Amino acid sequence: MLEYNLRPFTPRQKKNVIDFLTELSVKTRKLLSVSGIDPESIYMSFREDWERTWPICLYRGEKLVGIGKLSPHGQDGVYLSCLVIADKEHHKGLGSRIIEYLIAIGMLNGATSVTLEARKENKKAQLCFNRNGFKYTSEQEETFTMVRRL
Repeated sequence: MLEYNLRPFTPRQKKNVIDFLTELSVKTRKLLSVSGIDPESIYMSFREDWERTWPICLYRGEKLVGIGKLSPHGQDGVYLSCLVIADKEHHKGLGSRIIEYLIAIGMLNGATSVTLEARKENKKAQLCFNRNGFKYTSEQEETFTMVRRL
């Protein structure tokens, strides 16, 4: 039985991340990114400032099945972005596992809140975020802003 494990991202994982993003359905990529849906653009967003942020990769055995990233946000908060799980791995609690891990990192670094944006049409992500303690704070044209106090 293959175990799921979290690994900090490094640029050496570029091929794994690009392959993972390429295998996502176009629908999933559209829900993930407002900057474009091509895997290279999404990868660059994920990789951006990787040494000063906390990007994470979730593997099942040696297969990448999820990613997420936490960045400093404001004076004492963090911003969760680039959270995506492989299409075939949904409904297994993997998104929640990444969220919990990233929240712990935020708390260890003194954060008092986690902010994220969810696309309005991504109802499943919104439900996941609600289950993980996030509350709606504002609405934009294409997204909702959600916050969880720590």
